Amino acid sequence: MLELDELYLAGISRPRLQHINLKLTSNQLIGVIGANGAGKSSLLRGIAAVEPQLKGHIRFKHQDWLRLSHRQRQKYLGYLPQTEAPEWDIRIDELVNLSAQVTHSQLMKHLEKYALLTLKERRVSQVSGGERQRALLARATLSEPQLLVCDEPVTGLDVAHQLTIMQQLHNHARTHGLVLAAIHDLALAARFCDSLLLMHNGELVQSGKPFEVLTEKNLAHCFGVQAEWFCKDNGVGWIPTPLQAVKD
Repeated sequence: MLELDELYLAGISRPRLQHINLKLTSNQLIGVIGANGAGKSSLLRGIAAVEPQLKGHIRFKHQDWLRLSHRQRQKYLGYLPQTEAPEWDIRIDELVNLSAQVTHSQLMKHLEKYALLTLKERRVSQVSGGERQRALLARATLSEPQLLVCDEPVTGLDVAHQLTIMQQLHNHARTHGLVLAAIHDLALAARFCDSLLLMHNGELVQSGKPFEVLTEKNLAHCFGVQAEWFCKDNGVGWIPTPLQAVKD
């Protein structure tokens, strides 16, 4: 469904992306993980076609993705950037329905899905950062995009809403197509994602199932930690320890 061929993005001191090659199939939630500065946002911005200096090729549903017009891509794409401040102080329901223009009943159902019904008449300036984040994600998913790209969709949310949003992203992938999301919480990534892409210094170190990617070697190399994992019936967790602390 999505093919990346030799993606490269120059940087100041080193490349932001280095020769990324990847094939991803539909109906998956793909977690993009890595330390700060690893290239997660650059990769997602490249896939969302908002990095004009990106080199390489992207094919989506057998189409030359980067050669499509913005309007053509919008038929398939939902994009939530890492930081987005709405330009207008409009109502939450207006923000969510800004681009898709669905019916009133469809909009109300979607607002309920993201726990925004009680906030729908408030203006952007009147809600918290986490509430605004939920509204922006609701806007990105309103048109039921076949390719959903989210840069840190649960950052700033409380624990309950993190779990809810991750489950909704998982459900969206199953129903509508492919979801790629940058995630800092490795326990959330391991619990909800079908596959993980591990980035480090602009390179794709490994892709695969969470248990294949979150190895002791990869955690030490890419995050500088040693981790103790534990599993329960309703999910997984981990206790990280900095490698320096382990040595001491």
